[in-house]
Amino acid sequence: MGYILAIVFISTLLACFIEKYMKRAQFPIFILLGIVLIIVAGFREIGIDPDSLNYATLYLHPYNSSVTEHVEYSFILIATLLNNISDSPHAILLVYAIMGVSLKMIAFKKYSEHYILMLAIYLCYFYELHELTQIRAGVLSGCFLIAVLYIAERKRQKAALLLFIGGLFHISAISLFPTLFFRK
Repeated sequence: MGYILAIVFISTLLACFIEKYMKRAQFPIFILLGIVLIIVAGFREIGIDPDSLNYATLYLHPYNSSVTEHVEYSFILIATLLNNISDSPHAILLVYAIMGVSLKMIAFKKYSEHYILMLAIYLCYFYELHELTQIRAGVLSGCFLIAVLYIAERKRQKAALLLFIGGLFHISAISLFPTLFFRK
């Protein structure tokens, strides 16, 4: 998996250097890189990172009383629904990867014209942490990135809704609600 991430990272860096010259191809390359990131996060080997074994156990036993104390209800709901479709823990990893990476890509597209550069920065600092380890916090961080835009536009209700949705995935969203009172 390390080789795959290295290839994706190098490809993203190369795309950053020619981003301003490829106006037509910029968005399709951005989408292609996002799909690759989702596939890598969703189908990674269980046990290659610190938390995937825990998520696999939680996925296979969502009604265990010790499990319900440690995760939000959205995880239990998603795990229960996916257990009807697949016995593989990769199902939940894939769903969380789709949500986390997609939300961040939507935010990157809204933040800047140089969204491939933003994707490269995200790969450097947060991808491994959010999409490969702390998958629930990864979805929350995607919601928060979009909420920040709404806060800056003074659309606090939309931002609050996004933070609430993020809170369904990770309880630490509670600490982000004071940002609703920030100004530009």
